[in-house]
Parts: sequence; C-alpha cells; structure tokens
Amino acid sequence: MLLVTMGTLAAGLGYLSLKNQPFATREQTVAQPTPSPRITEQAVATAPRATPVIRNHYVPADQLPGYHGEGAANRSVPAVTQEVPAPRATLVQDPANFVMSVLRNYNNHDYLALAPYLVSGHLNYFGHREATDAFIRHDMANDVRTYAEVNCTFQPETFKHEVSNEYSSHWEGPMVYDSITAYTEAREFNGKVHSATTRFTVGYTSVNGVTKIYAMVDKVL
Repeated sequence: MLLVTMGTLAAGLGYLSLKNQPFATREQTVAQPTPSPRITEQAVATAPRATPVIRNHYVPADQLPGYHGEGAANRSVPAVTQEVPAPRATLVQDPANFVMSVLRNYNNHDYLALAPYLVSGHLNYFGHREATDAFIRHDMANDVRTYAEVNCTFQPETFKHEVSNEYSSHWEGPMVYDSITAYTEAREFNGKVHSATTRFTVGYTSVNGVTKIYAMVDKVL
C-alpha cells in the first residue's frame, strides 16, 4: 500500500466538508453568506429540470429510456450519452496551472479530465484514503445532482511548490505537493449557498513517465 502523509489537510469546505467527516460538518465550517433572495416552493417545483453535465457518462435513472417510475410523465426526451475519450495524462510543466486545473475540473464534476491522473485504490481523496476510481466517479455523480453551480477564485500569489523526501519503488522521483488558496462558492439547486476560503493541495509524482495524483485534500482557512 502506498502511503500519503496528508491527513492533516483533510478538512473540508461547503460541499467538500461532507467528504471529510468527521473533521467538521458543513454548518460548522462554512461561513454563512448574505441571505439569497427567497425562493418559493412553487418556483422550485416549476423550474426546468437540470441537465447533468458531468463528463463521466452519468445519467439519472428517471432520464433513462424505458423508465416508468415517479416523474416519468413529466420527463422530456431521454438523455443520450456520448462516449467521450478521456484525455491522456502528461507530465506537469506548469505546477501552478496544474493544481488550479485539478480543482477546476473537480468543481466542474469533470471525472474524465481527472481520471488519467488518478491512482485507484491509493488516493487520499479529501480524507477518504485508498479511494477507488469507482468511488470518485460516484461521488462526482452525486455532486452534479446537488450543486447547480460552483465558482472558484484563485489567489495565484499563494501558490506553493514543495518537494518531499517521500520515495517509493512504485514511482519515479519524490512526491510533490502543490497547494494554492482559493475562495469557493457552491450553490445547490434549492438555492442554498456554501462559501469558504480554503487551501487546496495536490500530491503527485511520476509513474512510467506520466503524472499520477496520490492526494487531493482541502483545508478551510
């Protein structure tokens, strides 16, 4: 088993805090924003159904062809997924841009963009050690059904590049930890907004000439 010593950075923000239990709860860690305009139950009920945009071929059950369960009568044309080839992982040339792209892809629920870099079964995924690809994909599928929008603002001057003394026969060179501070707002479909300033860290190294991620962690500041 590969060891990733990132446990101290496993606390979460907003929707990320749920992935880091029992470190903190959503209500304990997330600063409460200025109240949003009141959304009535009627407005929610009549709002158009969100189209899943997650790039992992996930489609809600009630949008699958042949579904006759609850809500089937109000369903429009069944969603059709298109097989999209996953991009190839490459060596990191710009560490600052890489750590921002990882968080950006996560916020966009873009599993396919992250998949080539993940080490299934050996990844510290927001406090979930040894997370598998299936676990991460399922987690992102749940997020896309909950969050209508996630906006993130990075603070480039806070970027930090750290080369550790962690070596292993399973990878080439040392483990690298890149981190950056970001302010994130996540809005649920019901109108509830979660916001926090966090420190996001990615632990990665090279395996057979390809960048592989062993840790994705977040800590509320």
